[in-house]
Amino acid sequence: MLKNRVEAVINTANLKHNFALIRSLAGDSRVISVVKADAYSHGAVECARIIEECGGDMFAVATAHEGAELRLGGIKGDILVLGISLGEDIALLNRYDLIQAVDSAEYADEIAKASVDIRIHIKLDTGMSRLGFYCHKCADIPQTFLLVKNAVSHPSLRLEGIFTHFACSEEQDNPMTCRQFEVFRSFCDYCRQNGLDVGLRHCCNSAAIMNFPEMRLDAVRAGIILYG
Repeated sequence: MLKNRVEAVINTANLKHNFALIRSLAGDSRVISVVKADAYSHGAVECARIIEECGGDMFAVATAHEGAELRLGGIKGDILVLGISLGEDIALLNRYDLIQAVDSAEYADEIAKASVDIRIHIKLDTGMSRLGFYCHKCADIPQTFLLVKNAVSHPSLRLEGIFTHFACSEEQDNPMTCRQFEVFRSFCDYCRQNGLDVGLRHCCNSAAIMNFPEMRLDAVRAGIILYG
């Protein structure tokens, strides 16, 4: 008789294999391993430990609490919080040395009120229309740049990166991904030309790692591809 009605068995050798393959596909780009939602129900702390043993040095989670769980589990690498942290969760960012995604000038003002040093990555909305500083066309770049420059002007916020998320990278023939990438790259170039160092640039999600290798830039975000 089965002890449990449902049981998930995770093959850690397969996880190691998947990470090694992603690492080879990424070339010189850094691999950000997405372990949000308990590593898609595979066990975030255990998966992150295995990935760290294989050389992984950066992770992404959905919430500050997920990031804190990794730290308490002994994870040493950089941890990017993709979702919004509010209220008491803002204190966790500094306490556990987490990196917070910032999607608007208003949100930058909000977390700056905590008056503690917080590492941040700017999120640019280049077409996904979910979260991020709106920048769907190259014509939007100058105005969006001013908003981002204002957002990162708080002394307590340390800009370390910038990213966007592709809406249709699973579809190789869909021109949307190329349009998004062109806007994102042009925005980063505009920042550099105007004296703003945006740090680590990343836009490739799991599908784009395979379908658009020319877009990998400084880092790639490996999510479901780690667990397939």
